[in-house]
Amino acid sequence: MIVAIAIQNIPEGTSVAIPMAEAGFGRGRQFWAAVATSAPQPVGAGERAGPSAGLLGGAALMLALSFVLGV
Repeated sequence: MIVAIAIQNIPEGTSVAIPMAEAGFGRGRQFWAAVATSAPQPVGAGERAGPSAGLLGGAALMLALSFVLGV
């Protein structure tokens, strides 16, 4: 699972950094923006192991998923 997330982070970070480069942002700012897009993933991975095993409870997970879906 860790390898799959790491592989997925490469195009995700690139998709954030390229438009920022076009907009004139510096490399440091691009790097930290790409890192910030991956920061929530460990929390989500913990939730996948079970709501009681993660950092968030079941209600918080439901709220987070509602936010992502735009409900």
